[in-house]
Amino acid sequence: QLRKAGEEFESIFIAKMLTEMDKTVDKEGSLFGEKSQYVDTFKSIVYQQVGHDLASNPRTSFGIADQIYKQMEKYTGSAK
Repeated sequence: QLRKAGEEFESIFIAKMLTEMDKTVDKEGSLFGEKSQYVDTFKSIVYQQVGHDLASNPRTSFGIADQIYKQMEKYTGSAK
């Protein structure tokens, strides 16, 4: 449970990071250049999925979930 919570936190962190990074990109003349609730919803779903995929794969994880697990297991007495 603790590992899953750490993974979920990392997933949310990555999705938020991607959303903030997207705000810095010049979109004029691009495929998603026009402001639209549909495009925003689509990008939100994509960023959530990318965040989940990156966080759940040990090869692509940022390591945040593992660090959370290591720190919290000291306080909860969880075993691997």
